[in-house]
Amino acid sequence: MYLDEQVFNEVSSQHEAFSYCLTGKGEVLQSKGRFVAQGLMPSGDELMDLLPAAVVSAFHQFVISSRERHFIDMMVCGDEGVWVVNCRFKRSEEDIEFTGFLPLGQVEGAMVPIDKLPYPVAMANKEGEILQLNRSFIDFFLDHRIIAKPILIQDVIKTNELSPEEFEYSKMINSGVNTRAVLCQFKGDKNHTFLLNLIPVDYRSRKVYLIVVKDLTQFIDVQQSLEDQKQNLQKQMQEEFATSRSLELRLLRKTRLESLGDIASGIFYELNQPLLQLSSELNEFFDRGKKGVLTNDDFVQKSEEIQCQIVRMQDVVNEIMEFSTFSETPYECLELKKVLNIVLEDVSYQELTGLVLVLNQQADVLVMGRSYELEQIFVNILINSIQSLQAKSMQERDFTPRIKINIEQKGAMVHISFWDNGLGASTKVLKQVLKPFYTTRKALGGSGLGLFVVNNLMRKMEGWVIVDSMPGKYFETKLGFPLAD
Repeated sequence: MYLDEQVFNEVSSQHEAFSYCLTGKGEVLQSKGRFVAQGLMPSGDELMDLLPAAVVSAFHQFVISSRERHFIDMMVCGDEGVWVVNCRFKRSEEDIEFTGFLPLGQVEGAMVPIDKLPYPVAMANKEGEILQLNRSFIDFFLDHRIIAKPILIQDVIKTNELSPEEFEYSKMINSGVNTRAVLCQFKGDKNHTFLLNLIPVDYRSRKVYLIVVKDLTQFIDVQQSLEDQKQNLQKQMQEEFATSRSLELRLLRKTRLESLGDIASGIFYELNQPLLQLSSELNEFFDRGKKGVLTNDDFVQKSEEIQCQIVRMQDVVNEIMEFSTFSETPYECLELKKVLNIVLEDVSYQELTGLVLVLNQQADVLVMGRSYELEQIFVNILINSIQSLQAKSMQERDFTPRIKINIEQKGAMVHISFWDNGLGASTKVLKQVLKPFYTTRKALGGSGLGLFVVNNLMRKMEGWVIVDSMPGKYFETKLGFPLAD
């Protein structure tokens, strides 16, 4: 029950909420009414024990006074709402009548609609006196259910040392239209954190303020629990990463051994083929010489075929040596466009009629590396494109060969793409092109080490290679380099 000691004039449009017949000592002789029947008000002598001290004091002063009537306001809090009750003390012969009346608008329920809200809400005037409040507000902030009015919001909301800021009602109502603050207070030995919103509204032709509270304690507890779980997961991930790193290193060693096996097999295959051919040519050459049927033309032809096989073996050996040789030359800052122009000059000897070459570059970009390795990367890619365009030119009469080179900076990386409209490659071929000795032009002398060398040189430069293609349409090689510091 909440009290207001302001005296008011009786109004005719009221309905009785409770009625007590009391002795001059406050003993209950008779009780009746809606609130008594519903248990909102006591029916026996415990009435005076439950009433606030201000009401009891007003009763005793009325008993010794000569007044016939005395009026006082109360706010009665029940499980279903909060009611404003107009109370009256009235003399009746030797007894005192203590009666409470509900204004007409509250007969069917509590006058305060905010009581239906599921979170703590109160209404206060500019001076900070609470005019209305709901059950949730009472449960959240007040330790006792019976408090004498006036109740000041500044006295109810007590922040503690954990609060991000102190609650100052007067400062908040003067700071803006809608203000909010995150506050903390102790409830028992537990800290409660809540968000307080202060909203100005017009109520009965006067400006009042709605104090709306959202309890954040459970949310913060959940957040802390999630943070603890996050830290545990991070620790677990670090441990698992250390384990997986060890497994990765073992797998890398295994992969390297398998790659060495592939390279050894490839070297055997690549050298064995020309050796067999060379042996066959020499045997035929000796047989014809023994039979005496060897002419000068036969001698020249066989010599050229033998020389061709020797050159083929030399090419394989040279490419393997280039790949396996690790230079001690330090890295330097290289301008990509400058290196690319040198390479374009180097491959200009390749015969390709009507080639359209397009170079797009947003700005000068620099990377760290060795110039001859970067040149080798570009040469291998461009030679592959030119050979594919040459083959397609022979197949299609009106074909216009095109190569597009695009250089752009993306964050801390430089992306370079080489695109051609040659023969392209199937998905099956794309899965193999970065492996050693894989080639679709073996009959034309291809070694299958071009893109394999590109891939390994890019790894040395901490970059990457991606290939994409559509058979008969295009082939694209994409490179990614770290920018120079």
